[in-house]
Amino acid sequence: MHQETLSITGCIRSEHRGDLGVIHQPEYQAGLWERPLSFSAQSEAERLLDSGWESFRFSGSVDELSEKLEATELSEFWKTEVKDQAEWFAELMGDLPIRLFFGKVEKDMCRRFHTDINTLRLLCTYIGPGTLWVSPEAIDHSQVAKGSNEEMVKDQQGIHQAGTGDILLIKGALNEESIHGAVLHRSPPVQEKGESRLLLRIDTGGAFNFL
Repeated sequence: MHQETLSITGCIRSEHRGDLGVIHQPEYQAGLWERPLSFSAQSEAERLLDSGWESFRFSGSVDELSEKLEATELSEFWKTEVKDQAEWFAELMGDLPIRLFFGKVEKDMCRRFHTDINTLRLLCTYIGPGTLWVSPEAIDHSQVAKGSNEEMVKDQQGIHQAGTGDILLIKGALNEESIHGAVLHRSPPVQEKGESRLLLRIDTGGAFNFL
């Protein structure tokens, strides 16, 4: 296994996606594949947002995804990228049905730190700031779900953010394989700044979804 550059409690970090296969071990609540985007990927992302395209949504088995993607106006680059991440995620989850969103985000859908009602989620931001999450030791659990962001996080140094292009895996409240519980996280603020994000989000089917 490749060594981490900086330890984050409960998080497996690597520059190699295959290392995140240990995400199901109870000591991990999050996984981060640190993956800088190539120049061509950045160009594809900018081209997609400039085209006025909005989003692609899918729910079902990963075997059905290719046909649905082919029916879209997405470029071959995005069809390949979305399918690749979905197949990897489905393999991690034992080929359960998935729910997928790929599209433009211009609003602050989740301003408050929260946990999700799902088993595992994959998030990748191709344009714009990445998802924020909190190390378990930095959380005031007595304030979760009722306090402000500042009250829920007792140590601001415990807030981490996925980089543009990174693949972030986070366990939800339905995941029984985490000694740290579900990941407390939030979407980055973009609305007031007039920014846009290009986001890929994948869950197991039946999840209660947030952006």
